[in-house]
This record gives sequence, C-alpha cells and structure tokens, in this order.
Amino acid sequence: MPLANKLTLSISLDLDNTWSYLKIRGDSTWKEFPSHFPISFPIILDFLQSHQLKITFFIVGQDAEMQVDRVWFEKLKPSGHDVGNHSFHHEPWMQQQSEGIIFDEINKAHMAIVQASGLVPIGFRGPGFSHSLGMLDAVKKMGYLYDTSLLATTLGPIARLYYRFWAGKYEPAESEKRNVLFGSFSNAFFPNSPFFWKTSHGNLLEVPVTTMPFFRTPIHVSYLIWLSQFSKTAARCYLKMCINFCKMCKLSPSLLLHPPDFLGADDLPALSFFPGMNLTRDYKLTFVGEVIQELKNHFNIITLNEQAEHLQKHPEHLKEHSR
Repeated sequence: MPLANKLTLSISLDLDNTWSYLKIRGDSTWKEFPSHFPISFPIILDFLQSHQLKITFFIVGQDAEMQVDRVWFEKLKPSGHDVGNHSFHHEPWMQQQSEGIIFDEINKAHMAIVQASGLVPIGFRGPGFSHSLGMLDAVKKMGYLYDTSLLATTLGPIARLYYRFWAGKYEPAESEKRNVLFGSFSNAFFPNSPFFWKTSHGNLLEVPVTTMPFFRTPIHVSYLIWLSQFSKTAARCYLKMCINFCKMCKLSPSLLLHPPDFLGADDLPALSFFPGMNLTRDYKLTFVGEVIQELKNHFNIITLNEQAEHLQKHPEHLKEHSR
C-alpha cells in the first residue's frame, strides 16, 4: 500500500531496438532491422517481476508491426504494464517534418501498438527527446493525455557531439538532419516538473523526464550506469543527491530506463558504442537493482500513465507554458 508521507515516482522504459540505435548512429545495417528483443525482453520482464514493478513501455511502431517481435508485446498486458507511443520510425529528427507527417507517424505507431499489445497508448515520447510545437499539436490532436518528450538538461548537445565525432558512422550529407539530435542548451530552461503546453488544439500535459533539480543533469538509469563505471560510490552519492533535491522541491520524479541498462557487452556487440556497454550484464542488473531499492526507500513507484492520470485529475498546481 502507498504511504501517505512518500512522494510518487514513475518509471518508464523506451523500448528502443538494436536497429533504432544503429539508425541514429548512421550504420546502414539498421535496414536489416536487427532485434535484441529475444535477449532483452525476458531479462527485463524477469527483473521487473522480481522487484515488483509495473512500468510504462514506450514502443516503436515499426517493431510492433513486425511479426517476429509482436510475441513480446503480448506479454505486457498480462504482466500489468502500460504502454506509450514512441513514434513509428524512431527518427530523433522527426520534429523537422510538417505537423501532418508527424501526426501520421504517431497515428501509424498507435494503431500498430494497439494491435500488437492489446493496450492503448495515452502518452507520447519523441525519439531522442525530440519535441517541437508541431509535434505537440499532433500529440494533442491524437487525443493523448500527455507528452513526455522533454529532457530539461544542458547535456543534449554534448551527447550530439559524441555521436557526431566518436560514435557516429554517417556521411556529411546526413549531418544536417542530426543537428537537432538530443536538443539544445536552451532545453535546461524549460520546467523540470509537470506543466501544460499551450497548443493550437488546447492544453497538453507535459511530464518531463526528470533531471537533477538546480543542476539539470540527467538522472535516468543509463546515466547512472555510465557514472558507476568510474566510481560506484560516486554514482550512489549522485543518486542520493538527486533524491534529496527532488524531495526538497516536492518533485515527483519521472525515471527513464533503456534496454541496454539490462544488457552486457557480450549480449549486444553491435551496441558497443552505447555508453556503459563495456560492463557485464550481471554488474548492470545488480546496480540497477540497487538503484530501484534506493528509490523504493523514498518514493511510491507507479507507472508513468498513472502519474499522468493523477496530474490530469489534479491540475491546480500545474502552470501553462508556451514554446
């Protein structure tokens, strides 16, 4: 039972597949649609069950439409998890398209996700934390309850430089559309707590992926794992700082997971460029388990859909924000 003296914390997982990471990198082998689901899905579901967690899975429509992968999505509903929409083609530069094209992208993913999982998305997250007024208008036009594409941090351009100069394999002609990858420094000036966007179709609830209050550095688990490879003690201290600042600000965090958080170097050689993929699966599962336990000590953990539904019913403390 939830304890009245605890804030809530929502957990979601962006179900990015091997091909979607390779696509961002510019590796042409993405067109073969390699999938890590046969390895990752059982591990993730077992982990969530062992830690008694229900979360929201943000699904890419392309995967939901592929017959070979659909068997995994059928397991989400019986396990008590929620789903969200993570676009159809998983292109982090989709905000450069027109609202009509963006709407079709989201709508096509929606239909594929419903058919594959038997669950109905009520929220959208842009791939690579992409967001724009056109995207927000399209999400609201879909009738969705919330958007969760915003990561209010200054580190987006640094991640973009990492892919451009170290991890990327794309040609110069591909650089232009990747100039918006992971957002700009100005993202740090957006709110870090839930608020309403003003769109041409009405107000839309935004539940940002939480960053550390004041400093606006990431909290999501991939970042914690990356820190831990230099010093596990430092990563734990960083997490405790984040928790204390969130409690000080009375902020109910939204925590993000990715499949590589549960996989080791031997599991996915194709993703060796992803931060933290030099670590073993056992190391990651142990560390992520420690993170979850620490969060349970301070928060009541719910799904992101549940958090959004609660906020929509109690909007009195939420502000409006225009782009």
